[in-house]
Amino acid sequence: MKVKPIEVNIEITTLDLEQALERFMDLYQSRGVKIAPNFATRLREIWEKNRSQIEQTARNLYYDAVAVIPGGVKLPEFHRQMTQGYDPTWESANFQEGGSWAGIKSFQVETDRIILFHDCLELDVHPLTKQLLGQNLFQITGLSEAELTQRIAQGKPFKGQIQVDGKLQTFDGFAPEDWLAINAERVKRTKQHLDSETCSWLIRSCCGRRVPGLLWNGDRLYAHALEPGYRYAHLAPRPAAVFCLI
Repeated sequence: MKVKPIEVNIEITTLDLEQALERFMDLYQSRGVKIAPNFATRLREIWEKNRSQIEQTARNLYYDAVAVIPGGVKLPEFHRQMTQGYDPTWESANFQEGGSWAGIKSFQVETDRIILFHDCLELDVHPLTKQLLGQNLFQITGLSEAELTQRIAQGKPFKGQIQVDGKLQTFDGFAPEDWLAINAERVKRTKQHLDSETCSWLIRSCCGRRVPGLLWNGDRLYAHALEPGYRYAHLAPRPAAVFCLI
């Protein structure tokens, strides 16, 4: 049974799971991604079970977009599927040192999930993502250098923080699996890539002692792995919220 969309009274935003299911399932079918037969049913269950929390989270961080991502995918294969038809991905030396796609450890990706995020191509065009540009991960997480460095080295998750309407809010951020799927769906629908001028720091993952960052340039994806203390004017995490069945 189909579920009702959630209307969030922030500039009359509507979060429509059914629309997201239609778009993303079409993407996965066209790219040969295997999803569970009950994929849509499980995501509708997540939506209904977490309806109040989804609405409140969207209000708190002004999320205006929904994605649905399959759980348990093998990232190297998923990367190839989501970048079909383009030049091979460029990988930095640090990214390769961390084991490339097979070496990435992502968090909250084991099961099918709903992602709330901001529908912006570039990080500098949305007031919240723009706020995070030029900060290092110690500033963004609020963790000490020693604690965050240890978490990344041990492959333990961490969250970002951001000021919204005078209140400090926490967010999950993107994993590489999320960025790849959302970018591929956006390209399929609009012929436009994410991050052709900025770079998304994927804080729901780690690559060795560093954190992956992805951007698009020309006909290929560029994959970096960046030290948590690194700062760059066009680099920031993309705030996001993850909802899945526990």
